[in-house]
Amino acid sequence: MKNKQRVYEFLVNYSREDQEEVPKCTTTFLSEQLAMQRSNLSAILNALVREGKVIKYSGRPVLYALKPDSAEDAFDSLYGKESFFKEAIETIKAALNFPEETKKVLLIGKDGSGTTDLAQAAMRYAYAKRMIGSEDLQIYDVRDDSQDNFISNEGFYLIRNAQLLSHSAYEKLLNERRGVIFFQASEEVSSLLEDVRFIVHLPDVNNLSLPDRFGFIEQICQKEAKRLNDRLIINSGLMQCLLVYNCQGGFKQLRLDVEKGVANAFKRQKSGALTLQLNDFGAAIRRSLLEMKNRQDVREFLAHTALFIFTAETTLKTREKEIETDLYQLVYEKRKRLAQMLNAAPDHHISENIQDYLQDLYKLDQESSQEHVISEDLQTLTGSFLKEAGEKLNRHYDHAYVMSIALHIQSGLIIDQKPLLSYAVMMDLADAYNQEYLLSRQFLRQVEEATGKKTVLDESLFLSLFLASVSETKLEKQVVVLIAMHGQAASAVQDVVLQLMPKNQVYSFDMALEEDLNATYERLKTCVQTIDQGMGIQVIYDMGSFKVMLNSIAEEVHVPIRCLEMPVPLLVMSALKLADQGYRLEEVHNRLLDYANAGSVMKNVNGKILVAFSTQEEKASEDIKKQLKALDGAADYEVYSFEADGPEDFARQIDALLMIGSLEAVIGTYDPHFFNVRYIEATRLENVTSMRELLEKEESFDILGYLESQFEAFSRADLEKTIVPFMDDFQRILSIDLDEDAYVGLMVHMACLVDRLMKNKTPIVNFDSDKIIEKYPQETKALTQSLESIARYFHISFLEGDVATLIHIVKR
Repeated sequence: MKNKQRVYEFLVNYSREDQEEVPKCTTTFLSEQLAMQRSNLSAILNALVREGKVIKYSGRPVLYALKPDSAEDAFDSLYGKESFFKEAIETIKAALNFPEETKKVLLIGKDGSGTTDLAQAAMRYAYAKRMIGSEDLQIYDVRDDSQDNFISNEGFYLIRNAQLLSHSAYEKLLNERRGVIFFQASEEVSSLLEDVRFIVHLPDVNNLSLPDRFGFIEQICQKEAKRLNDRLIINSGLMQCLLVYNCQGGFKQLRLDVEKGVANAFKRQKSGALTLQLNDFGAAIRRSLLEMKNRQDVREFLAHTALFIFTAETTLKTREKEIETDLYQLVYEKRKRLAQMLNAAPDHHISENIQDYLQDLYKLDQESSQEHVISEDLQTLTGSFLKEAGEKLNRHYDHAYVMSIALHIQSGLIIDQKPLLSYAVMMDLADAYNQEYLLSRQFLRQVEEATGKKTVLDESLFLSLFLASVSETKLEKQVVVLIAMHGQAASAVQDVVLQLMPKNQVYSFDMALEEDLNATYERLKTCVQTIDQGMGIQVIYDMGSFKVMLNSIAEEVHVPIRCLEMPVPLLVMSALKLADQGYRLEEVHNRLLDYANAGSVMKNVNGKILVAFSTQEEKASEDIKKQLKALDGAADYEVYSFEADGPEDFARQIDALLMIGSLEAVIGTYDPHFFNVRYIEATRLENVTSMRELLEKEESFDILGYLESQFEAFSRADLEKTIVPFMDDFQRILSIDLDEDAYVGLMVHMACLVDRLMKNKTPIVNFDSDKIIEKYPQETKALTQSLESIARYFHISFLEGDVATLIHIVKR
């Protein structure tokens, strides 16, 4: 059992001992009861707080308690609670709170109208309000059980087809049973209408508004996408059919029909993002196409939408662009025109046409309003491909071509395509560009392994032409310049620079203001790996979060990076704040000069900063700051305090601090998980009297406990049997003695590597693998043998590049 599960189950069982009030626990008490270290326990408790399962009470000491069931949350999982089920829910709540011994509700609606889901939500509500003693919905169908004594216990009942109840069974239900009884009838029954005060008319799925019916279909598709851990794609024509067909079996039938369509698509397609087709569905749905000529409302509702792409969390809509259907279709149309030129040009001198094609694709990607046009894994693979091809062909490929070529390949994976190049042209191209063709074939095999889909036959020839047509002769290795800014500022600056000084080694990276930090980190890492020419990268950036990410990336991919901050957005915001405070023009100007002056920045750059931090709801940061200021040695540090909900909010607030000093640590109530920033639990302040004690590293960090809590696939026993023995072999084979930091870092690296391989994720490419293996052949062989026991235990396979990276970590 995982430690998090142990802690949560203990809180559940412990809380049952006191029904009047949920008991509160300290970390000391829980540590004694569970025989766990307090540091690990605090991390687990804070994770449960963020998941909404545990409540945290600030104070001294900090207390934790199981979050009690909320009656108001009972209906949250019910789709339509704010629309077509809203009136029904309010009626049910009124019925359950009405003072009578046997609470009765009549649900009038046909089979499949959502009766069971509604009754289950009502049962959770009644249980949370302590009206019933068990979360057990007892369902009886009078059509299947005609006995008068089929109910023998008190509790929560759903009686289906109540219109068929015998008189004696009906009287027994009303007079002898206690608890809650839901009657479901397909029609109004006079006897029930007389005795049941609360009556709910359930909606018919065929009478829902278009937004409500679409929302229900969307919920089903997102659940299926989550179950398959992939995307579902439905085109506009199929969505029209799902919105209008006559669904006789109600909500239940609609759900079953969509699930059946997904199953048929999965059987047909086997793997990759599932593109559902009309033939995957039953005759009733296919026949609904005939109704579309009379449904102008449906056409308007779906206007300009070409594809619906469902993920576990979101729905993406691709927009029509004039007469073309969607972004991928646009790419395909452009691809067909390029193929026509190739088939008609035996001399193949169409370099300019190919460059125009790829530039068009780059613009399409940049201008597209839809998210996740190109998968992150495909971007990474394409970036590695161009870098490796550039090295082997002694050419240079602009980073912009990564996105163009990745979009070209993505469209081929999503839209079923046939070869567009003639057989003769393909043979001719393979012969003319032999080296490029071999590299392209190797790359496409990686793509097919990563996506589980086959690429079209002529794809390798298109890629061969791309490699031959868009490169420039590689200059001597030199430092490249990267401009990294928030919004679209970086690309705008790059455009100006290229107009004034056309150089190949200037690149830009735009960070969307609302982008997830992990996604930004991966994009930035791919960019760094692609543009590096072996001499390092000079980065000019606008705000401090870039610096932290770049430091981490430099360590991870072993690329030298130097950073220069030009905080224009922060200077502008400072000017606005000063203006709002009523300062005159000269005062605003002078203060900005002081702030931006290089000398003053240099004086502050070595200042030590601590941040007292909590959530907006807790508002505990000021209290934490006061405790920090009271410690011995506090005068050596600048202490700031703020509240934030989530890593993005934290990043926005901490940017200004990263300009003026070195952030030593964040001391707070939960870990914001900011790149390379040390987090210290605020409860540690109870046990220290000085800054030195607070900031010194704990003597024994339980790395096994940490890894067990972070990776669901591992237990402590798994790690002790596999990775721990390997660590001993690693130090022996390479004749080194790792210090604590290096040991912990390598343990984390191994855990991440095993986890990645178990999930079949794309391997991280190490471009120095061949050199490392050639330099350390004996060590490579010995480490490979040592890794075999881990591979057998977890049913995975290590690559030569993985072994080379392990050696590189300590031998660089």
